[in-house]
Amino acid sequence: NLAQLDTRQRNLPAARARYQSILALDAHDPLAMLGMAQVEAVDGKERAARDWLERAKREQPKMLEPRMLLAALDIRARAYANAIAELKAARDAVPQSAEVLQLLGSVQIAAGENADAVETYKALVAQQPKSPPAYLRLADAYARAGSMNLAESTLKQALQINPNYVVATVALAHLQLNASRYAEATQLAVNVLSGTHVE
Repeated sequence: NLAQLDTRQRNLPAARARYQSILALDAHDPLAMLGMAQVEAVDGKERAARDWLERAKREQPKMLEPRMLLAALDIRARAYANAIAELKAARDAVPQSAEVLQLLGSVQIAAGENADAVETYKALVAQQPKSPPAYLRLADAYARAGSMNLAESTLKQALQINPNYVVATVALAHLQLNASRYAEATQLAVNVLSGTHVE
């Protein structure tokens, strides 16, 4: 819409005026509140942006965008505990959101909460059982938590779904090399080059 275009073009007074006119007609419009938050964020007014996001969240508790944007502000400030709390609330409000689970797991890893990230990515894999990237995320969390055997088996599951998934292949080879299993890592490279599936 025109207000979003004004925000992208940094015509912030015009964007504010458009959103304020919407809110004058409906003071409870969460999309207009979200738009105001984006205007304030672009203008460098984080406190005002947070206030609008909190208002939008109260109006629509199941709306993901305010919680995701609040979490993004917390992540930027390295306030990981706040971001995790916001993302857990988003997960509870919309349990089927893969986007929320992906971001929650990454913040948990950044905060050193690797065991919690494992549980988050288990939920992601349960939602996306045919998604190699979901298994890759889970394998990374397992490895960070020190569960190397589970990390390896999870990477192999990703490669069973997509034998050409290079990122998982490289990660598996790194695990084997770090365990001084040089012959297996070499055989993995041979299998990949020959198109043989990882067992």
